[in-house]
Amino acid sequence: MRIRLLSAIIISLIVVITFSQAAVAVEAVVGAEATTGAEETDLPHLSLAEFLDELKLSFDDYLALVANYAAEGIHLHFLEQNAARYAQYQNDNPDLSVSTVIAYVNVNVDIGFYRGIQIVPDPDSIYLLVNKNFKLPTDWEPDYLVDLGRGRNLHEEAEEHFDLMRSALRDAGYNVGLRSVYRSFGRQTNSYNRNVNNYGRWSADQAVARPGHSEHQTGLTVDLTGFRPALPWLAENAHDFGFILRYPDGEYKKYHGYMYEPWHWRHVGTAIATAMYNEGIALYEEFYGKYLLSDVLHNIRAIVLEERSVTEAGQRELLESEERAKQAEQALLDREREILENRIAELEESNLSLSNEITARAASFDELKNLLQNIDNTKQDDGFWIWITIVAGVVLICIIVIAVMLRMIVIDVINNIVNAIKRLFGIIKNIFKKDK
Repeated sequence: MRIRLLSAIIISLIVVITFSQAAVAVEAVVGAEATTGAEETDLPHLSLAEFLDELKLSFDDYLALVANYAAEGIHLHFLEQNAARYAQYQNDNPDLSVSTVIAYVNVNVDIGFYRGIQIVPDPDSIYLLVNKNFKLPTDWEPDYLVDLGRGRNLHEEAEEHFDLMRSALRDAGYNVGLRSVYRSFGRQTNSYNRNVNNYGRWSADQAVARPGHSEHQTGLTVDLTGFRPALPWLAENAHDFGFILRYPDGEYKKYHGYMYEPWHWRHVGTAIATAMYNEGIALYEEFYGKYLLSDVLHNIRAIVLEERSVTEAGQRELLESEERAKQAEQALLDREREILENRIAELEESNLSLSNEITARAASFDELKNLLQNIDNTKQDDGFWIWITIVAGVVLICIIVIAVMLRMIVIDVINNIVNAIKRLFGIIKNIFKKDK
């Protein structure tokens, strides 16, 4: 009996010591993370929303801006303080593009896992990066968690979009469910310690995130069941619901540091997920290091503001030049106006003199006109009397002619009468003679 009791005590001590060592190991690792890492800048954290709001850009405008510079061979996410690291990492990874090298170095992929640790500055953002080099604050817990039942929780935005995606999956003939969602810091610590005890630290690090480094702690991640038949559909459609495959297979494993997890999908919002899909970016580290890292946003902000300042200065200079040209043109116009006004004044003065002369000549003309009118009236009066005289003379002559003609007619009549009387008296005389 004593032997069994002693054995039980020894076994219990071994278990306690083992777990204590594991916990101490985790704490030591966590402590090491806090003291080992890349040099951080003193710039205040700049979120994507603040960046877009300050520069008055839409997210699509921002993507287009970066693309336009990249087309000219300019990578806006290039940070001067990382120049030496870019060169070294490019030399170690010649198959990576320059843009990808810059993005990976920006998020400390080149330093190694669990080195160059940075505390996530914006844990409440759905765009946050949590991985082996970016750690959540120890005392942070997500807000906006939705209770899914059975002790499971999910960020409300991720839950809303997942419901939409699951409905679309069902319409496409796939039955996909949830296996794991939000995990607290304590639960993640227990999960990691258990795997360390069972498989050792190296194997545990390939499968389970250390506490503070798990995306499950954000409430934005879902582990799916029944996902394998739906993988082709998810690859082509998950971005429409804001989800990305967080730990892809193949060469990407050496950059994200985990085994291939086709069940692990992270909600980053439809804008970012769609942008990653359109640009063919498979790893969130690359997109974050290219577009979302605070130092990158500060760098691009400075470039854009400087460019705008130069543009505004050029516009001001152009406006000033145009203003000077307008002033010169206005001065010329004023001079021409002055000359024209002087000419008008001269013409008005000349016109006044001419008007006076015309007035004087008009007066003379009126006098001449009146004189001519009087003469004409006089002529008209003389002509009237001449015509009266002529008419009177003609009438008189006619009367005389008529009178002469009448006289001759009267004389002829009288003579005829006399002759008739004489003949009558002769006839009567002859009659009397015969009677006798």
